[in-house]
Amino acid sequence: MMSTQPDYPNCQADEHLGDDMHSTNASPPFSLITEIEVAIAVIVFKDKYLLARRQAHQHQGDKFEFVGGKIESGEQAKSALLREVKEELGLELQIEQLTKLGRIEHFYADQPDTLPSEQSTEKGSKEVSKISQPAGKRVHLHVYRVSLSLPQFGDFSTRDYGLEGQPIIWVNQLDLLAGCYPLPDANLPILTWLKLPETVCITQALSHFMQLDEQERVRQDWVDYHAAHLPQEAWVYLRPQLSRLTEPEQMGLSVASNISAAILSESTIGDNDSYNDLKSNLDGKQKRALNCQQQALLELASTLKASTALLQQRADIKGIVSIALDTLLDTFLNELLDNFLTNLFKAEPKYSAQSIMMNHDKERMPERLVKACFDECIKPYLDTYNDLLNPLIALGQIAAQHLTHQSLLALVAGLQLNESSDTNQNDDNQNYINQNDDPLDNDLRDYKTLLAFHVCKQIASAIKLPIIVSCHDEKSVRAANLLARWRINNHQVPIMAAFISPVLPTLTHPNQQALGWSRFAELSQLAEVPVIALGGLSPTDIAEALKHEAVAVAGIRQFLH
Repeated sequence: MMSTQPDYPNCQADEHLGDDMHSTNASPPFSLITEIEVAIAVIVFKDKYLLARRQAHQHQGDKFEFVGGKIESGEQAKSALLREVKEELGLELQIEQLTKLGRIEHFYADQPDTLPSEQSTEKGSKEVSKISQPAGKRVHLHVYRVSLSLPQFGDFSTRDYGLEGQPIIWVNQLDLLAGCYPLPDANLPILTWLKLPETVCITQALSHFMQLDEQERVRQDWVDYHAAHLPQEAWVYLRPQLSRLTEPEQMGLSVASNISAAILSESTIGDNDSYNDLKSNLDGKQKRALNCQQQALLELASTLKASTALLQQRADIKGIVSIALDTLLDTFLNELLDNFLTNLFKAEPKYSAQSIMMNHDKERMPERLVKACFDECIKPYLDTYNDLLNPLIALGQIAAQHLTHQSLLALVAGLQLNESSDTNQNDDNQNYINQNDDPLDNDLRDYKTLLAFHVCKQIASAIKLPIIVSCHDEKSVRAANLLARWRINNHQVPIMAAFISPVLPTLTHPNQQALGWSRFAELSQLAEVPVIALGGLSPTDIAEALKHEAVAVAGIRQFLH
């Protein structure tokens, strides 16, 4: 690079990824919002990414950014991207070089109190008013990865400035992901997306080794098989499915702290005080719910033990592990929450449903009640789950956690997320929360929904790793979009990707109708996060997947050497 190029910062820990002191996605009341639609080009050649640097006088000045600009009225995002890249860099792109990554909505609250005049309006903004009131800017980013050819990279690799005089630089992927080049707040989820590989392996089910009689032998053979057959530096969704084996009846889970090592060495965990104390206050239905939670934790303990052994043998691979929320959310929303509320109103009449729901500020919930509900219905499970998972995370090889189709829908329902234009989505959420015969009266049912929101918010906030969700239809894709926005709005680690499946018929789910590439492309286009194609595919299908708006392919048999 030429010596006239501006100085660039030294690498720093990526603390800024979740620390946003000047921006928020919650629009202030009575604010005047400047809406901006922007197309973003993540230009890449092998492990090199092209960044520009914003001028000091611009909003988010002196930060680095990916090339892009405003989408004009009536213009498609891809067309806008091709035009902007040509205007800013003089680079002619073909639409086939673009791969959709996702869409991001971000609200900046650090704008001047008076909206800018027409003359000083930043490029791409729409003037709303000149009245002096709290103002903000909401950007909608349409993000695409742009893969350059060798001649294109050769032409631009030695350039220091774009056509508009903006400094440009090629940076190494590791440095970019490490936070060496600070980006505008709205761009930060892109860094999580860029970690994705083009292929994701999925482990065989334990039933593949069921001809063996001894459980420990089956598990060891599962570990040895995948240690030998997984590609180098593979990303792997770890799903041993050990529940297909018969676990010893005496095995259980202790909710006490510092038990991880004991659990993973097959110690017993069934008769723990936390669960037994809860069961003493529950009727038969709620006791069965707690038993279901314990059984899910049994399965998880054995699953994570096998996963830990595999990662210890293969330090080069990255793992994706289950968040294991299916049973927890189902039992909480449909059984344990009812019991908690019924006992609450009997013990403390001042917290009656009628008195709370008549309050004009219905969004508020006494903090003590939320904590009590969380501690009783959720904490025993999550504490045990974290004790099981922490040794695996300590290996430094877990790239993401996986949320199943069922868990995704339940979590979105509990958070009461809905699109304002889609009333059916809201109805679906209410039906999920109250899908069983509900003996509660209307006021108590409303109170239940409100308390479910606050507790599910704590559950969702407890997920500290990037999330990969599973989607099979339009409803689940929309749910993934809603959860993705919620996590960005609340400064949580973003959703990394969505598995959309099955693209083609599979041996593992022979009775499930395949989407086909055409329908898959429609769902992928709807998704606001990167999409991984799954079902009946092989690594050689990556080119076809890219044509249909996916960034990667995943599978089992064809992905193991």
